[in-house]
Amino acid sequence: MNEYCIALIGQQEKIERERQNHEKAQVGFEVEGIQYRIIEESDDPEGGYDRIFLVQETGTPKVIQTIQAPQRVGNFLELALSPDGWLWLGGHSIGYTAYVSTDDDLPRIENLTQLPELYGSQCSILRQWWDGCRYSLVGGYYSKSLNRVLMKGYPASFFGLAKIQALEIVSGEVRRLPRALQDDYYIEKDVSTIDPKGVIFQSSEGNLFYYDGETAHQLPLGFSGNWVVRTTDSGRIFLTPSSALATPPMPPILNELKDNLEISPIRVPNEISKEYLRLFQLTDDFPLLGITGNSLYIEDRGALKRIAIAREGNFINGRLSIEQSRQHQSILFTIQNEQNDLLTSYSLRQDATCEGEFDYDSLILLD
Repeated sequence: MNEYCIALIGQQEKIERERQNHEKAQVGFEVEGIQYRIIEESDDPEGGYDRIFLVQETGTPKVIQTIQAPQRVGNFLELALSPDGWLWLGGHSIGYTAYVSTDDDLPRIENLTQLPELYGSQCSILRQWWDGCRYSLVGGYYSKSLNRVLMKGYPASFFGLAKIQALEIVSGEVRRLPRALQDDYYIEKDVSTIDPKGVIFQSSEGNLFYYDGETAHQLPLGFSGNWVVRTTDSGRIFLTPSSALATPPMPPILNELKDNLEISPIRVPNEISKEYLRLFQLTDDFPLLGITGNSLYIEDRGALKRIAIAREGNFINGRLSIEQSRQHQSILFTIQNEQNDLLTSYSLRQDATCEGEFDYDSLILLD
């Protein structure tokens, strides 16, 4: 700990960042040393990506297959390929599955199948026929930890009164999710760093469930309310209550989710309860670090303790820049002046020219 400190990097004017153009969804794979890539493409320069190319990249790049996968609205958001060869094409409006066969001389995309059409709100057959529900179409979510697609929404029905459905697509087969996940819920986090791997769901009643691919386990948190799932680059997972919406009121606390779904609490100072908190870990054996809008915290004996604070009139601009480099074991963050927008960058790292060394018993003041 004593080898780490906060170093001043420099100051600059605030710069507005340009909006990035759409990046094509793609996924790569290898067969017997030859590299291939599956990528979306379009004839329309304005968007509407509706074709998928299978490209051989080794040697002279060449397209070896083209398939049509129409979208009603927008582009493809993600392509994912499971270890057993099933391809998921996640679109803005319509999702597909297909199988990538590698049995012949060249790979082929086979059995392209449109996923069930589900909507974010109830939809009648008449509205569907007039294309009135298309903007509420919901896509799927690909879980890398479970190698399957998860979907939730309302199927179209005659009067538009169908109940919500929660489905999973495993190796091309559509199944219903367990009963505990059939009510209204949303996906919080795909988890691959603990045993068992799985997906965290949050219900509309404020309960958290952990689905391991077979069973939906309700996490023993002792409260219902609004939960936020936060993670570190090192793979630690924390469940944070939103105290204002809790029943009964929750104490400010971080609940770390560990192997076998055990919960380990870390106490949090009261001043964090209404702050946005980002969590970091420089190395796997380094204490947990937290950054809010004006302070830095470090894990100490089962609690987060403040070690640095921005001067009055300044704030830590998390939207603009808080970046972690696991390779260089450092965190870069920026303090912005509320009056003149002047930015001052700091690096939390090892063996730096220090503005302030870590000290559990004194507070570092940051300009």
